[in-house]
Amino acid sequence: MYLLSDTRSREEVIMNKTMIHARIDPVLKDDVQKIFEKLGISLTEAITMFFSHVKMYRGFPFELRIPNKTTLQAMRDVEEGRNLKTFDSTEKMFDYLNSSDE
Repeated sequence: MYLLSDTRSREEVIMNKTMIHARIDPVLKDDVQKIFEKLGISLTEAITMFFSHVKMYRGFPFELRIPNKTTLQAMRDVEEGRNLKTFDSTEKMFDYLNSSDE
């Protein structure tokens, strides 16, 4: 990916590339690549964007945390289809969330 703020010429940027080799689950790679295609970007451009953001943020461009026990249990419940509530409308869902009796 060539950034306009880069002072090097496009040719210099292209000539000075490095190859990255990574082992990725092929199904995950294909699924993600399809999403990138819909967004109009290549896998290389997506990886370059990620690296650029890591550089800019001086770390991951999103929060990384270890889930607490409550969150882990909620994730397990969703995966197993347990303790789920369904609503006919968003209005009913918000009414439930705003109620004080649960």
